[in-house]
Amino acid sequence: MKKAVVILAAVLAGCVLVLPQSSAAAPKIALSKLHAPKKMTIDSRYTVSGRLTNRKSRSVKGPVKVSFSTVNGKLGPYIIGKRTFKVKKKSRRQFKVPITAKAPYGPGAILVVACFKGSCKTKRTTLVEKTGPTGPTGPTEPQDPGAPFVVGAPSAGDALFPVIGNGGYDATNYDIHLDYNPISNVFNPGTYSTMTATATDDLWKFSLDFQGPEIESVEVNGTPSFYERDETKLIVAPPDPISDGDSFEVTVHYDGYVNHITDPDDSREGWVRACRSGDPSPTQTDCFGSFTVSEPVGAESWFPNNNIPADKATFDTTTKVPTEAGANAWTALGTGEFMSKIANAGTGKTTWKWRETLPTSTYLTTGSVGRYSYTVGSMIDTSNNATIPLYNAYDLSANPAEVLSMTTAFAAQSPIINQFSSLFGPYPLNSGGLLGAKTTGVGYYLENQGKIHSPSPSIPLDVLAHEVVHQWFGDAVGPKSWNQIWFNEGWAQWGEWYYGSPATPAAQFTLIYATAEESDWDIPPGTLLNDPANLFAEFPTYTRPGMMIEGYRQIVGDTKFFDFAKQLQTAFAYSTVDTSDFIDLALIESGFSGAELTLLGDYFDQWLFSTDKPTITPASFP
Repeated sequence: MKKAVVILAAVLAGCVLVLPQSSAAAPKIALSKLHAPKKMTIDSRYTVSGRLTNRKSRSVKGPVKVSFSTVNGKLGPYIIGKRTFKVKKKSRRQFKVPITAKAPYGPGAILVVACFKGSCKTKRTTLVEKTGPTGPTGPTEPQDPGAPFVVGAPSAGDALFPVIGNGGYDATNYDIHLDYNPISNVFNPGTYSTMTATATDDLWKFSLDFQGPEIESVEVNGTPSFYERDETKLIVAPPDPISDGDSFEVTVHYDGYVNHITDPDDSREGWVRACRSGDPSPTQTDCFGSFTVSEPVGAESWFPNNNIPADKATFDTTTKVPTEAGANAWTALGTGEFMSKIANAGTGKTTWKWRETLPTSTYLTTGSVGRYSYTVGSMIDTSNNATIPLYNAYDLSANPAEVLSMTTAFAAQSPIINQFSSLFGPYPLNSGGLLGAKTTGVGYYLENQGKIHSPSPSIPLDVLAHEVVHQWFGDAVGPKSWNQIWFNEGWAQWGEWYYGSPATPAAQFTLIYATAEESDWDIPPGTLLNDPANLFAEFPTYTRPGMMIEGYRQIVGDTKFFDFAKQLQTAFAYSTVDTSDFIDLALIESGFSGAELTLLGDYFDQWLFSTDKPTITPASFP
């Protein structure tokens, strides 16, 4: 969002490690209740957590540093994780620090030490060697044919998530076929996904992102192909190399229990099992279906893909679920527009088909299955008189208050969409809708393309407005990489303010600029300090970019501001932008020149990249 005296004896470099006795005196600042994995694979990512206590009469702020060490209560020479926290006066707070298990030590017992303001705690762990890829599997790996054929890059170079993405091809369509048991949360045999792509290099081997169930086979252009799994990568080598510019298909057959992914901030994403109570697990019985919310990398939990925002594709989603009647009937949602629903008496299964013909980022896809009250409505976009279908659903276990919240939100979609289509241009998708599911452990809403997802059958209207704005900013036009998430959330935060009143964004700018604490400005939106745990940090990701966008509105005036918003939608329709794209267009649309244009460029630089409070505001401009 996302312990006692212990004696450890282990031989490390000829030393015996012993944890110190606890002190009777209560320190003013303390780090306690440290938790760390008991076993870690070298070079893999984990989370260390604990509690910070501040007994002083003033707030304290500083980094929690984590390292491997051979000395009790003392940081070692190699910091494996670091994150800054502020603890208010005479209070406690929990902390979580993402770490990477890198160290100048080999496998074996080692100490994990975490320190805050001189207070340190120690836990024991065991480092184990990375086992490497599984396989080889399928046909024999073909020999490297040599130049000009290459191995596609195993990363797209995202600064926050360097493992995601793959080089050598551009995905154009995903045809996903799920045979799903919603009670056991298992993909049955017969589940497969086909990625159609165009090669951008001469390839003899390439990879996809996939953390899903067991793979049964892989085919390239219908021919069985060699594959192996290496952590989050599915590596494929077809019998015949693929030439630059050729279109090809990769079909992956897989089945088994489906796990969600846990983010660096400890939140759940991807294919999340929809549980009424407790945590998802194969033995949990109070669970009914799935809740798919895949930002930022969760899509790879349920289908193999090129899992970066910039590689958009079209989608076909076919889901088979058991045929049941009445309140036990299953609804299977997919990305895009409804195509068909067919019950097969011979198999006892009902097949739902959906199709999205607009380019879509993998993190915005939908595969949620549940026992829903499902209706199809429609609305008229008054900006162009287009009729838009609305696919609405909520969990049948909703109580009367939740039903009222959902029906109110369903009715509010039309006026909210029309409010923003008058500002940003026509609604950019072919359909809309809202799902109010019911699942534990997911504390956020998500702008799944055309089907906004809420983890409970209740959603405030200002939050709905926020997610609707995302259909323009984030969905139709999205970020090239995760360091541009400020683009998505800044516009959505601005829209959430504007939904209350057109005067609210300016009032929020004035209030927050005057009252925000100095530490709020420490994390710049344009880099997030390259820490994925900051991806959904409220001030740098939502508030500060929303203020920046409102400041631009005040600097250039409403006419130029809304022209700028519409130009973003037309110039980058169904594509992605990076920071330079945004700034360049904003400078052009301003109509400024000379010193005023230079000042506006400096304004964006301060608001996006400075680790200090920006000094350039609308008042700085004549």
